[in-house]
Amino acid sequence: WEYAARAGSESLFHWGNEEPLACASDHPFGANFLSCRPATARTDPVGRYSANAFGLFGVHGNVWEWVEDCSNTSYSGAPSDGSPWLSGDCTRRMRRSGAWTDTDSSRIRSANRGRNLRDLRVPSTGLRVARDL
Repeated sequence: WEYAARAGSESLFHWGNEEPLACASDHPFGANFLSCRPATARTDPVGRYSANAFGLFGVHGNVWEWVEDCSNTSYSGAPSDGSPWLSGDCTRRMRRSGAWTDTDSSRIRSANRGRNLRDLRVPSTGLRVARDL
């Protein structure tokens, strides 16, 4: 997930290290992002904000995204080939990025991760469907 979200960058966000909290219209995401959103905000339509270098939309702050990895407290022992980490606490799964409910930009950076019980169902958590072409 992080590889896809970063799209070749080494910065906090795919557009760089600039925090997305400003309501300026010249921000990479435009006005009305994170703290600029109205209190009734929900997920944004795909394509509302700019895509990353891989052409992926909504990798920062739309919804937490479930990944297949089991919960582990560090990266020690993680697979180095990009395959899912299927050992650890598998009653919990990892979620990446952050969601429209987050008002702190550190929660939506490329490296952010969280964990929850694998049967958690909330509006701020989803998944990304991908396929080989």
